[in-house]
This record gives sequence, C-alpha cells and structure tokens, in this order.
Amino acid sequence: MTSLREEHGITIADKFGFTSAVISAEQFSDKIAAPYISKLISNIKKRFSDETVSLLVASSVFHPLKLPPIDRVRGYGEEKIGVLASFYGEDAEIEFQSTRFVSKALICKETLLEEWHMFAKALVQEKKKMEKETPNPSMIQLASAMFGCEAYRSIFPECFKLLEIILSLPVSTATVERSFSKMKLIKTRLRSRLTDDNLKRLMRISIEGPDLKDVKFEQVLDIFKKSNRRILL
Repeated sequence: MTSLREEHGITIADKFGFTSAVISAEQFSDKIAAPYISKLISNIKKRFSDETVSLLVASSVFHPLKLPPIDRVRGYGEEKIGVLASFYGEDAEIEFQSTRFVSKALICKETLLEEWHMFAKALVQEKKKMEKETPNPSMIQLASAMFGCEAYRSIFPECFKLLEIILSLPVSTATVERSFSKMKLIKTRLRSRLTDDNLKRLMRISIEGPDLKDVKFEQVLDIFKKSNRRILL
C-alpha cells in the first residue's frame, strides 16, 4: 500500500532540507550532529567561563574523595586554597546594569592561608572517624560533622566561612526550575486559595520528601485520625 506522497511522486523537504525519510550518515553528521554539538559547546563556554571553572575545581579541595592520608596531608590543597583565597579574600569591582560597585572581601585571605594546614588535617581526621560508621562520606556529611564541633569553629573561623560559601554556591539552576515545576503541579486553578505556608509545606514534601514506597501509610492514617479533622486551606 503506497502513500499519496509516493503515488504522485511528491517530494517535501523537511526543516533540514532533506527530501527523503532516510538520510546518509554523512548528511546526518553535516546537517544535524555537527551544528548541534557546536551550539552545545558554545553554550557551555558561555555558562562556564575560565574563572568559573577554576573556582569549581578549587572548591573540590574540601571533598572527602580528594583528601590524602594523614601522613601526606602537609601541603595538600595549598594551590586550590590560594585560588579561593584570592577570589573571596579581596575586594572586587563589579558592574551590574550599567552600575559599578565594590564587593567587599568575604573572608580574610591571610588568616585563611594560616588556618588551612591544620584545618586540612582536621578534615582528614574527621573523615577517618566517620568512615567507621559511614563508608565514603559525602562532602555534605563531612561538613555537617565539622560544623557540629564548636571547637573547630572557634579555631578555624575563616575556613568555616569559606566552607559555608562553597556549600551555598548554586552550581546550576536545576533546583530552582524543579521548584517552579512542582509549584505549578501543586497550585492548580482549583487550588487557588491554597495559603503560602501550606504551599511551602507541600512543595517541600514533594521535592525533598521520601519515596512513596518508603512511606508507612498505616502510621500516616493513625496520625490523621488523631489530629483535628478540620482542614485549613
């Protein structure tokens, strides 16, 4: 059974200029693959400048997988800490919407460099302690353990400031975009009277809550039955 197009010999070019549903590997490479890859590389270079990439690489100095054994900790990460200290430890002149202003240093560069050697040793010791219960701890887990020790925070104030900055850096916009997507799903036209507090709670459950397969619905129903049955929107 032939189509109307085949029956009357009609050729229709698609948006790439092809008149046939079947294209050669060379056509695909020249017309589709090469332009796509070129545009992708261009967008990545725009998003991540050389300075941004150097800062992201330097930030890995705190990652547990990068930490050396305790006997080789001397000299570890000095170059990367130097990059971070130079960026966050000096005033910078910034231009935004045709307005120039000075961004003050967020940390004391000299103090940070003085603290780093002992702080790196403390990171390695804390990681070794954690590995008894948590093999291969993540950067967040290691940082949480360090923040929980008041002695460390008083001894290494500038290192902790830098660690807080690194942990708060938005490496991508995916989390923000995911939040707006969830909000659109939760606050529909039929739920337009949903209060901000309840919307915030529902979004937090949806984004950060446990997987449904891990939820014990019997316990949830018991709590619901014991609570006030009046629902506030």
